[in-house]
Amino acid sequence: MITSGIYKIRNVLHPGMYANMASATNKLMAFVEGDTFEVDVKDHLKGLVTIKDKYIGELSYVVINDKTNEVEGSTEPQVLQLSTQSGSGDEYLIHVMDVDNVWILGKALNKDYTYAQITTAPAPPPTDEDYKKKYWKFEKQ
Repeated sequence: MITSGIYKIRNVLHPGMYANMASATNKLMAFVEGDTFEVDVKDHLKGLVTIKDKYIGELSYVVINDKTNEVEGSTEPQVLQLSTQSGSGDEYLIHVMDVDNVWILGKALNKDYTYAQITTAPAPPPTDEDYKKKYWKFEKQ
């Protein structure tokens, strides 16, 4: 389990794609240049954390909107859970505690795959070709 600190959050399937809060839409996107996030570990054993974008104004906490399945900014923190699956090591699923909908790297919004939305959906099984889109690495800054 990671410790509290400053991180960039990178997708495992597309290692050049980092979490980035789009200030114009207040949605969490994946982009070739990632924001840095302050991760505050609330419970090390359960993997509970809050995530805060270091550069966005008042809507800086990263939360999952359970009505839209979008990952977005909020003024209020939401406790998220970082989980691993057998053999995933330091590759994490990010979700609300005890909920199967996890951060998923969406389809590219441009042809060069340098920009995509991060949403939530049920974790794809290892039999899916692109199942690693559900895993995220935290790179200490």
